[in-house]
Amino acid sequence: MRFFVAGIMQGSRRDEDICDQDYRTTIRELILRRYPDAEVVCPFELYPDSVGYGYEQGKQTFLELLDRAVEADILVAYLPEASMGTSIEMWQAYTGQARIVTISPMSDNWVVKFLSDHVFDSIEAFADFLAHDGLDGYRPTDSPRRSIERAGFLKTVLPGQKLEDRIGEVLTQRGLTLAVAESCTGGLLGHRITNVSGSSAYFQGGVISYSNEAKERILGVAHEILVEYGAVSKETALAMALGARRLLDTDIAVSVTGIAGPTGGTPEKPVGLVYIVLAAEGVELSQRHIWEGDRSHNKERSAQAALELLLTYLEG
Repeated sequence: MRFFVAGIMQGSRRDEDICDQDYRTTIRELILRRYPDAEVVCPFELYPDSVGYGYEQGKQTFLELLDRAVEADILVAYLPEASMGTSIEMWQAYTGQARIVTISPMSDNWVVKFLSDHVFDSIEAFADFLAHDGLDGYRPTDSPRRSIERAGFLKTVLPGQKLEDRIGEVLTQRGLTLAVAESCTGGLLGHRITNVSGSSAYFQGGVISYSNEAKERILGVAHEILVEYGAVSKETALAMALGARRLLDTDIAVSVTGIAGPTGGTPEKPVGLVYIVLAAEGVELSQRHIWEGDRSHNKERSAQAALELLLTYLEG
């Protein structure tokens, strides 16, 4: 796994003094003690003199570090106080589907609250989490367009514009139609799409196939697929997407199936496991995620990831 250690360095000071960086060594040692084969990327170790860089060198370094953040599997953010730079690194990691672990007393801060999978009030609490194998259930996503390419859609979304609004614009411009097939999200994906005024021009409808029987009877998922691979699998997600596209006669279909929790998980298929598939003419894209939140959080992250995949395809 690849870790990125984000954290406050200079704060908002205009001089070249930096905050105590000993926490980075502590976090690195904790990670490597539990995961000796992990790659730990630390901005301060890469560029210890960066706070004194001139404009061009500083800009180049800043953008390079954002690239590294979006490529991380796990970002550990140390935020004893607010830090704009760390917040941006957290957002980059979030768009790349990394898991975000934050050490901060600011549990009500929106960046901390909404982007973090786990929040700890101290490094000691984070150390205890690692010691009790808190990260062992995590596996990096196998998203087909991870890293910078995976997050590239953000460049097309205007400030204040919602993801579903931009999707509607592109579908309308290209004259394409869309359908969805949902299981664990329970209609949340369709809800977000239809929150856009005029979405009836491109959105044909969706199927909430919560039971295996509904997957078979409505979407035409083969019984053999469900028996061999299970309802939560790439194979079932693909069959759901193909079934929705065929049923509603659309150019594109997106499906979601997973285990929202808190019950229903197994060692092989833990709570938070989700498969997302996009099917179009000659195109089949799939993603596998393991979210670490509660039921509501897992549903919201799944719907968000499905929309991100859709826009990535539309503008890819």
